[in-house]
Amino acid sequence: MNAKTFSGSESVQAAEMRRKAEERLRASEASPAEAMSVTDARALVHELQVHQIELEMQNEELQRARLEAEEASEKYYDLFDFAPVAYFLWDHEGRILEVNLAGAALLGLDRSAASQKRFGQFVAAEFRNEFTDFLKRVSATTLMQTCKVKVQRDGFMVWVLIEGIAAGGSPGPQKLCRAAVIDVTQQKRADELAETNRALQSEIAARQKAEHALQESQLRLTIFAEATFEGIVESEEGRIVDCNEQLARMLGYSVAELRGMEIVRLIAPEDRDWVMASIRQGRESTTEHTSLRKDGARIVVEAHGRPVSPGSVRRLTAVRDISDRKRAEEALLQAKAAAEQANRAKDHFLAVLSHELRTPLTPVVMGVSVLQDRSDLAPDVLETLEMIGRSIATEARLIDDLLDVSRIARGKIELHKQRVALCSVIRQAAEVCKPDMEARRLHFAVDMGPAAPYWVEADASRLQQVFWNLLKNAIKFTPHEGCVGIRCRPDCGHVLVEVNDSGIGIEQEALTRVFNAFEQEERSITRQFGGLGLGLAISKALLEMHGGTIEAQSEGRNKGATFRIRLPLVSPVAQQAAQPPAVAPPAAVRPLRVLLVEDHPVTAKMMQAVLSANGHTVRWAGDIATALELAGRDDFDLLVSDLGLPDGSGYDLMRQLRQRGLALPGVALSGYGQEEDIQRSREAGFAAHVTKPASREAVLAAVAAVTAGEIGTSLA
Repeated sequence: MNAKTFSGSESVQAAEMRRKAEERLRASEASPAEAMSVTDARALVHELQVHQIELEMQNEELQRARLEAEEASEKYYDLFDFAPVAYFLWDHEGRILEVNLAGAALLGLDRSAASQKRFGQFVAAEFRNEFTDFLKRVSATTLMQTCKVKVQRDGFMVWVLIEGIAAGGSPGPQKLCRAAVIDVTQQKRADELAETNRALQSEIAARQKAEHALQESQLRLTIFAEATFEGIVESEEGRIVDCNEQLARMLGYSVAELRGMEIVRLIAPEDRDWVMASIRQGRESTTEHTSLRKDGARIVVEAHGRPVSPGSVRRLTAVRDISDRKRAEEALLQAKAAAEQANRAKDHFLAVLSHELRTPLTPVVMGVSVLQDRSDLAPDVLETLEMIGRSIATEARLIDDLLDVSRIARGKIELHKQRVALCSVIRQAAEVCKPDMEARRLHFAVDMGPAAPYWVEADASRLQQVFWNLLKNAIKFTPHEGCVGIRCRPDCGHVLVEVNDSGIGIEQEALTRVFNAFEQEERSITRQFGGLGLGLAISKALLEMHGGTIEAQSEGRNKGATFRIRLPLVSPVAQQAAQPPAVAPPAAVRPLRVLLVEDHPVTAKMMQAVLSANGHTVRWAGDIATALELAGRDDFDLLVSDLGLPDGSGYDLMRQLRQRGLALPGVALSGYGQEEDIQRSREAGFAAHVTKPASREAVLAAVAAVTAGEIGTSLA
């Protein structure tokens, strides 16, 4: 118990005794009858004497406690002052309130000079925020806080560890901080030295590992260089330092002979400048050039080289003899050029063949049309004329098939897609084939299904060609009074069309070949039914260009066949909204003065007859010279010209007429009916292109279209 505790106890007990005595005295004065007895007075006196003795004893104890406290305080201050560790008492701002001798020495000051200074002013600038945060943490908790900062002493910076706690043991914003400040400079230097040593040891280990890996890599490189089929050469500033046996054998030297040799000696004269310039650039590069062997032979090599390190003049190059490959590439290029030339010759041949085959058919087609208009012919004659017309149409289709196969193979088919109703396309194809079905007395039925008309994005004429081919195929291979049918059904966003017949069928092994060009099941089929075997190949290619598919099914010989076509559908609403407006029939054509240029006399005669029968005045010329003479002498409203003429072409004629100021609208007649032919006619100035064999209806329709100003018409 300390002195303050004794003093307090004495005061409390004396006050209590005095209070009790005063109460008894007042009581006796107020009531004599109740005055204390002698016994009570003696007891009170005894009690006072006991308390008096206790007070004296407590005073003696208090004196001893005071002496002990003073002695302990002197010992504390001796320990505080002479402690080897710096001790401080700071306020909440870091102002020094107390400091021992070690603390003052740490700051290089005496105690009186250090008092009331802010400790933060001795802290290195980069650590002051950290010291401020430390003081805040001390004020906010009863736990010990630490921080490590640098402080200035005698012009030098030393590392110190600060351990502090709130004075009094309870936190608060104005709380004092007792702190021990320990100089850890030597420890910090030892830690840094240990860390440096560890880093050095790690770097030494990494270098040793890298050197070991480099040795292994060099060993592997040596093994690979000797084992590879390529030549490996190491060079420096254009001179060979080392190489492998493969390079030596490739060039006909020994390794010893190549070491030290200038690279330029191994390069053909015509390649030396640019190859050496590539090497001198010092970058990774690949070259193909001609090298010289020791025996003077020339070989073509591929050299891929790069510097051994960035900026190094030493270079490592892999060299491969590609002479055989180059010879093969040259042979391939020659073969390709020959094939392309043969393909161009074939295309030219087919075009000329088409022209020569079509031209004689034109007067026949027109003659049949003229005769069919006569009302005095017997029924059997009309039937014969109809048969002639069908035969001519079949021959024209065979010619078209030959050209289509060529165009498909070269990717020259152009589709003009629009939204069309598939049912309408199928009905038109069936209408074209109707005479053939009637001639063979076939039973024909069409089931359009529940979702007609099946809108698709397609080139209507090409899609009609597909179904025309399939129907003609079915008709050709179905015996008289057999059955042919078409069935349509929706199928998961597509339309499924089946063209079936009860004909001779297809053997299983032939089902995969029927879509190949010029392919028919057997030669006997070709002999019996004719045809080129192109229709199905063309149909398959056209359907694939529309995003569709086709497959053949048959249970075998004499069990009929079914062809299944699948095409993607489009939205019916969008389709209907996008339908083109109905085209009004052409108005009647006024009588025209026509210049007809045709070198085939029979065709010219029929053309003249057809045009004259429709009220037109026709002057005929068989070549360009005659046509120019007539055009210079007479006035004409229209030019109808064949493109193949004895002294030039219809294009030449149109250009010469334009040069003379005669801007006649023109209709081109030609057996050349491919897309590029039609485009060329338009570019030359012809307003319409009619492909032979030209029917009377096609010629008259072209004349009407040109007269009405419908430029760019193409008619078959």
